[in-house]
Amino acid sequence: MWMNNKGFTTIELILAIAIAGIIMGAVGSFLVFNMRGFQTTKGIIDIQYEGQLAINQLTSIAQESVGITVLKDDSGTDSIQVINEITPGTIEFVQYVEESSGLEHEYTYVLTYDQVAGEILVEKIDDDGTGPVSIANYVLGRYITDFTIEPTGGRNFDTSKSITIRLILANSKTTNDLQTEVKFRNFEVKSRTLSP
Repeated sequence: MWMNNKGFTTIELILAIAIAGIIMGAVGSFLVFNMRGFQTTKGIIDIQYEGQLAINQLTSIAQESVGITVLKDDSGTDSIQVINEITPGTIEFVQYVEESSGLEHEYTYVLTYDQVAGEILVEKIDDDGTGPVSIANYVLGRYITDFTIEPTGGRNFDTSKSITIRLILANSKTTNDLQTEVKFRNFEVKSRTLSP
């Protein structure tokens, strides 16, 4: 019986391995390039999403409020009478909501800007007349490298009917600069409710 002893020569094996290596190198480079592109795009989208979410929440809180009732800058100085742009340390917005039962609730939103962590923290306080109770604590936004507010119309924060909010967010991939003007829908209630 005759057997076929044909096989691959050493040169053929070396050539096959070299060709496979070239193909694998090209595929690997393609995958690495695409993964880097994906990570860059994801970083950009994350910052855009975080920024839009933060500015939307800030707008919602401010719009339904009677205005700014307490304002301290980043050094803790009372700044309610300031007419220029500032970096806030603490801001308080008050909202009055009449429940279906006829009771009026006073909701106070205390926003604190932590520059080191790059976060805006919110505490929501409910006062239904029996005393204030903290009902929520949450992070409003992350990756915030700069947060400023400015009263409009040449007024101070106490008398201005609107403010301009500016947020700058950044990560290793991108920077996102957002700005909006917010009008206080219930500003007229402020003078009636908060006056001594």
